[in-house]
Amino acid sequence: MRRVAAALASLVLSVSAGGNRALSHAPSLSLLRFSPNGRYVLAQDDSSIMVLTVQPFAFLFRIPAENALPAQFTPDSQQIVFVSSATHASSQRIDIVRSPPRVERWRVANQARVESTQVRLPPCGTQALSPDGSTVVCVDFGGTLHLVDVLSGQTIFERAKFGRQILIEDSALTYRYEYGDPASAIIQFSPDGDFIVAAPEGWMAVGSPVGFDLRQEKPMKLEGKLKDLEHFVFAFAGPTRLIKAYLDLLDPAVTAAVIAWPSGKVLMKTKIPGGGLLFQATDPGFILVRPFGQAAFSDPQAKRSAATELTTGNVIISETPALDVLGNHYVTQLTDGRVALYERGRPEPVATIRLDVSSDPECRTH
Repeated sequence: MRRVAAALASLVLSVSAGGNRALSHAPSLSLLRFSPNGRYVLAQDDSSIMVLTVQPFAFLFRIPAENALPAQFTPDSQQIVFVSSATHASSQRIDIVRSPPRVERWRVANQARVESTQVRLPPCGTQALSPDGSTVVCVDFGGTLHLVDVLSGQTIFERAKFGRQILIEDSALTYRYEYGDPASAIIQFSPDGDFIVAAPEGWMAVGSPVGFDLRQEKPMKLEGKLKDLEHFVFAFAGPTRLIKAYLDLLDPAVTAAVIAWPSGKVLMKTKIPGGGLLFQATDPGFILVRPFGQAAFSDPQAKRSAATELTTGNVIISETPALDVLGNHYVTQLTDGRVALYERGRPEPVATIRLDVSSDPECRTH
């Protein structure tokens, strides 16, 4: 225990807690995300996307988003895009939505939906949308990878047996073991939307990673340390770097490789907290880990998250899954339900807002 505590203490920059009193109407957020220009934040829960302004830190408008994939700002910060009516799958359950998935596009300036395009996809175990909302990636339950153009509905690229399952059994059928989940994958778009990299997910994953250049509409040959991504978790950190790590929930700190994209050359190595998966932060100098900490090993509902600064190894820890960093600020949800804007290095938030689903949000600036 001393080794665990010491390793984590050497990484931590600041901790966001915010008290233990739960607000009865405060939504539990799955995502907080800065716009690339730093002017807005989106906050997503199970049924809606709420858009906030940063200066002042205040509620702007709400988007209905039932059964939606994680939303994102377009690279120019002018719009929000997401897939609604999406199939959700996990190791415990699969939620098949009867209505076809749609790619929705909302303009921030006039707070209105400007496009809703139906996309014909097979039921997907894993799916993702490009930052500009133009391409959907789906891995179906048979392990086929599909890249689909949203507007035309045409398949850009398809890879059969991208994910596979292997069955091992003895001749007497006394032993039977299956490993590999054909539909489970990590799919990452570069922040500019020019590239896709995908790999089967899990330490016993069966299959090979795929790279695709959306500008030239052709698959890429993955080079160097990008060749074995199926055995790791990974995420982009800006358009020219990809972070790769073998995360262990029982290890307080693991080594991550910062790899040049697309050359595959290792630029540096850094320590990040052990956890579940890696996610892009809006700030390319950080990487997000979620879930974070040893509690996630025994509790699938564990919700802590962490953001690591790649050059220093400093870590911001949140007791909730919603966390993002941009420049000198980070945003997270506190355990009492409020959303808080922090200045890095300061223990108290600059401003907080309570997103109450039963009434108008309340904002309080410190």
